[in-house]
Amino acid sequence: MLAGSMSGPKRFASALALLGPLTACGESGGTQCTCGDPGVVVDLPAQRAGAVSGVALSGTGCPNVTPTCTQPLAQGCAQFEFRGTAVGECDVDVQFSSGPADFNVEIAFRSLPCCPGVYAYPAGAATIDVPELQGDAGYAE
Repeated sequence: MLAGSMSGPKRFASALALLGPLTACGESGGTQCTCGDPGVVVDLPAQRAGAVSGVALSGTGCPNVTPTCTQPLAQGCAQFEFRGTAVGECDVDVQFSSGPADFNVEIAFRSLPCCPGVYAYPAGAATIDVPELQGDAGYAE
């Protein structure tokens, strides 16, 4: 037998030892990987929520995805949520029927080693805050 080679049972045991952490991480989420909510939230200030005419998504990270309103108001929606469907970029365009120009931001989606789905990257990008109207912006309500 060559030096450094292993017999059948020893080789099998070594292979199992290497696969153990991957299996545990992939199936249980265990202590090695904590999978959070992969959703992305678009928060709107109440003063602008009624003027939202739509939230459009485009890009390789969110094809054919439609955001849903998760905080409806008497007029409009204060929060939309969606999930990316692939690794890549996603252009988020909040369109307003009146007031200042539309709000646009691009986020990235990445996969994590042992979590299903894709997640906004960097981690803080999962919450998109649309700014309030500025009092001196020249916009009359």
